[in-house]
Amino acid sequence: MKAILSSEVWSLAWPIMLSNISIPLLGMVDTAVVGHLPRPDDIATVALGTMVFDILFWCFGFLRMSTTALAAQEPNSNQIYYQSSLIAIVIALLLIISSPLLKQGILLFIHTDMRVEQLLAGYFDIRIFSAIPTLINYVNYGFFFGRHNTKTPLILLLITNVTAMLLDYILVWHYDLGADGIALANLITQIIGASLGCGLIYKYYLKQSPAPKHRRLFSWQRTTQLFLLNTDIFIRTFFLVLTTSFFTRQSAYLGVEIVAANMILMNLQLLTSFALDGFAIAAETLVGRAVGKRDEQDFYHQVKACAQWSLIFGLMFMAGYYLFGSALISMMTSLATVRAIALHSLPWVMLLPLISVPGFLLDGVFIGAAWSKPLRNAILFSSLIVFFPIWYFSQPLLNQGLWLSYTCFILARGIFLTFELRNKHKHLLKNFT
Repeated sequence: MKAILSSEVWSLAWPIMLSNISIPLLGMVDTAVVGHLPRPDDIATVALGTMVFDILFWCFGFLRMSTTALAAQEPNSNQIYYQSSLIAIVIALLLIISSPLLKQGILLFIHTDMRVEQLLAGYFDIRIFSAIPTLINYVNYGFFFGRHNTKTPLILLLITNVTAMLLDYILVWHYDLGADGIALANLITQIIGASLGCGLIYKYYLKQSPAPKHRRLFSWQRTTQLFLLNTDIFIRTFFLVLTTSFFTRQSAYLGVEIVAANMILMNLQLLTSFALDGFAIAAETLVGRAVGKRDEQDFYHQVKACAQWSLIFGLMFMAGYYLFGSALISMMTSLATVRAIALHSLPWVMLLPLISVPGFLLDGVFIGAAWSKPLRNAILFSSLIVFFPIWYFSQPLLNQGLWLSYTCFILARGIFLTFELRNKHKHLLKNFT
């Protein structure tokens, strides 16, 4: 029973789960704040805008993942924090500089209702300036997780997300800023979170140790290691983003009401994803420690322990959406048409928590081991070989075909990674670098 209900896994995972869940809960609050306005344009704008920036910024989620893995494997070195922070700032500045072209490309790709496009353009112009604090937050959380500190990110996220919810209400309902108010609230809270996180990391980790010299900061060996790990994770994240972006784009193509309904349902899937990601991040930390010690027995013990916890919570979310899915949809919108469309596709979201468990968990296992090629190959397979062909042949099913292809995508990713782990089990540790 030790491996089934590991207290070590739970002690790491529960703060991550609570902090992670606060992220999609904020998205649900954003949706609910505008979801009770009289027109579907605002809810479609916020839903699309939130999804666009979640996708855009998570293209660089490797900053969090690689920082966690390398900080866990080298617990006495702070060099990874400085290097990852520098990369984050450079990427964010490039995003801001290229934002006019980026905005036009996104609007052309989504190609939705003209009124929604106008609102989305204004939302984009505000949110893009959150790039620097958002990517710095990725690095901060990755560093905390790599140091086995999961409670500080929980506190930071709770502070910033509660602040964001209050600002949402004030800016939308009292100042009548609509979707722009949601974007402004997010920008302010990201700055608050990044400032607090940097201050705490300096106080507890960096203050007592000198910053690395420029030659060490730009060490070719370390930079190459970080680049190679980030390249595979970037490819993995890019195709994950591509698939989700395509889902969003096709939803918009099917109509304003359908994209609004699908983004409400995606909020529920994000709630599942971020909760299960608590065990994936725990796996990153514990597997990273096992690999650092070259302890194969501990490696498999941690994989099994995290898998059991993930399965339990996957079943819990599945049951929760079956019992309370309709009520959650009603909380997020009072528009009858949007609510009816969402209820019609709710069964797909009920299935996804259980189907998502293998893929999400093994993401954490392979990231923690700094063994990123299976992640790249899994996403290429599930995206190019599964998602797009199934979508193409299921187009007559309209929105149901879209959900079918997305569900098969999640399932294929988990199956691929499961076989990778089984096929490589005798050689895993030899390949971790």
